[in-house]
Amino acid sequence: MSGKKAKNIALIIPTLSGGGAERIAANLSIYLSDRFNVYIIIYKKTENPYPYQGEILELNLPFVFYYLTSLIRVLLRHHKLKRIKEKYDIDVTISFLAGPNIANILSRGKGKTIVSVRDFKSEQKGYLSKIINVLIKLLYNKSDKIITVSQGVSEDLSSKYRISKNKIETIYNPLSISSICKRKEERIEDTWQTIFENPMIITAGRLVPVKCQWSLIRAFFNLKEKRKNLQLAILGEGPLKDSLKALTENYGIQESVHFLGFRENPYQFLNRSLVFVLPSLSEGFGNVIVEALACSIPVISTDCPAGPREILTGKSTFDYTLTDIEYARYGVLVPRFDAVFRGAKEPLTHQEILLSRAMERLITEEGVRVSYIQRALQRAMDFDTGKIVPQWIETIQRVSR
Repeated sequence: MSGKKAKNIALIIPTLSGGGAERIAANLSIYLSDRFNVYIIIYKKTENPYPYQGEILELNLPFVFYYLTSLIRVLLRHHKLKRIKEKYDIDVTISFLAGPNIANILSRGKGKTIVSVRDFKSEQKGYLSKIINVLIKLLYNKSDKIITVSQGVSEDLSSKYRISKNKIETIYNPLSISSICKRKEERIEDTWQTIFENPMIITAGRLVPVKCQWSLIRAFFNLKEKRKNLQLAILGEGPLKDSLKALTENYGIQESVHFLGFRENPYQFLNRSLVFVLPSLSEGFGNVIVEALACSIPVISTDCPAGPREILTGKSTFDYTLTDIEYARYGVLVPRFDAVFRGAKEPLTHQEILLSRAMERLITEEGVRVSYIQRALQRAMDFDTGKIVPQWIETIQRVSR
């Protein structure tokens, strides 16, 4: 630092375990620690945090998975956050997720505020989302910088929420590709060794409606009738687990669909699979797509707003509706589903049939599959920490001048 005092940087995240935003915040804490004094402000400590670096400052606010409850608690006690910023002389505070973002802006003092927007806000429905949307319109322009994880999210903020484009900057999520490539070689437990001896389709994500795993199960059943030894692995936990399991039982394929739960190292399972599928209704970025590419397996994703198209084509197309299978340069895009949970007795939708066809082609046509495998790691490297973290450092330095 050439004798200069390192700036004090705070990261606000509800917890350091369990989700994509938490993993990215933890990773950033490690890489930013080379340049700054890093503090990590969390609501409450939880078990099995992702590896991090810096000093943990606990707000001691009860943590729940639904961020609105956490948001209300922080709104009521944001003075505590403000005192922490003053006590530790924080120069720049970076927040992740809607609740911390709003608390960050409300508690701003002499330091600068950067908010990170990680999802497609206008896609979120319901009364609680409407409250958050109002707060976004009222407050986000008061931040010093808004970092989005994709160009699509940037367009959504500026067009739907009247956020100044001068405030917004896109920085893709940083992932350590070398670490993924190393960890993918780790041995999986004996419990799962046998099932991966068969051709495996795999997905990963919380078992919640926005991830739409039921449509993948339905498309898988359609393909399973032709390919009896085909298997499906589902990584993740969530409230839809029982419903998804019931769907597999109603189809009579429960022995071929494997719920592996949350895995701290998903890469060892990705690495042993034939095709990765992301059936989401929306994704701000889609970390798991890059993780699958780093494991050199072909990717199929719904063309949902906003990240998947940017990752798999290298281009951003806003407000575009895909109607057929698109074999893009780095992966396959299929039309997104309609968010209706359908049972085993209901016929497949057009979108589910297209997903089934796309999976079948990647499984049966080796030339197509190999061409995607050859480009996968190359594309994943575009999101390596070595390329992305310097963008964060430059932005922090620019904002704090």
